[in-house]
Amino acid sequence: ISRETVEFGPINATIHSVNECAGIDELEALAEIYYRTAKRFGELLMSHHQYPTELHTVCDVVRWAMSEMERFELGHGTADYGEEATFLVLRTLKLPFDRLEAFWNAHLTQDELWEVLKNIESRVHNKVPAPYLVHEAWLTEHPFYVDERVLIPRSYIAELLEEGLEPWVEPENVHTVLDMCTGSGCLAILAQMAFPEAQVTGA
Repeated sequence: ISRETVEFGPINATIHSVNECAGIDELEALAEIYYRTAKRFGELLMSHHQYPTELHTVCDVVRWAMSEMERFELGHGTADYGEEATFLVLRTLKLPFDRLEAFWNAHLTQDELWEVLKNIESRVHNKVPAPYLVHEAWLTEHPFYVDERVLIPRSYIAELLEEGLEPWVEPENVHTVLDMCTGSGCLAILAQMAFPEAQVTGA
């Protein structure tokens, strides 16, 4: 990025020694310096893309995200840019879906706007799936934590489990469940919820 390098570190008498050590308070201060530096660096990178300065509300950023998604081909089976943009923006802000109208015209703080734009940038230009960005994927009404270590859970079987697999089985007669190729384990978890008395195995 540049020919100049800056190194951050605590100043202490044992630096670069075998018994190097530092106080906890120094490490906390150093962590804050790292955070502020990384955040500022990210802001500088994002400013290179010349984001619109008119983005103020939840509605503004959702609308802008939809426009950006329309301009670039997205992966991960995106069928509805409106739903994709709304999910990404709301869950970045930790806002609930069922109260969208209450927050639709809410103004974002500068830090919130930065987080949202960063995730839109990663989704649109780096093709990072939205669940990885917000660390959340939904199966029916159940949210699950996800990150890059696991395949994003997507299965119609989740909807069948909501009904206890009826009419094909009688839930009270299910004693064991085997979830083959369990992946994230989400279906095994939903199976345990559907059949609380059964022994569920994910393999």
